[in-house]
Amino acid sequence: MSVMLQSLNNIRTLRAMAREFSIDVLEEMLEKFRVVTKERREEEEQQQRELAERQEKISTWLELMKADGINPEELLVIALLLHHALVKNASRVRRNINSPMLTVKLKPGPVRAVHRSQLLRRWQKVNLSTIS
Repeated sequence: MSVMLQSLNNIRTLRAMAREFSIDVLEEMLEKFRVVTKERREEEEQQQRELAERQEKISTWLELMKADGINPEELLVIALLLHHALVKNASRVRRNINSPMLTVKLKPGPVRAVHRSQLLRRWQKVNLSTIS
């Protein structure tokens, strides 16, 4: 905490500081503290509501997947396989910074020059074929 906040948290310091202000000024300060506290509480409550809604959506999706016979662990395995294939293929990419063309070796065979816009589509085809 900063020195100012530590002062506000200490009752003796508050009493000493309060002697320097009139009761009207102290009432205004108190009202401002109440407003700030109320806003902070509302923010905390909103975050809790959003978290609860998110958890409810997750549990709903899990129930729907289980009803359809989909195991969430299978999805995780597929995601890991896709990630591994992307990382493995990314190590093969050589790039010339000045050119929009990339030199890529997607499968065993000759190295070809591919335009950047086509690279993602080709990676997707290769990655999907390596999973099955």
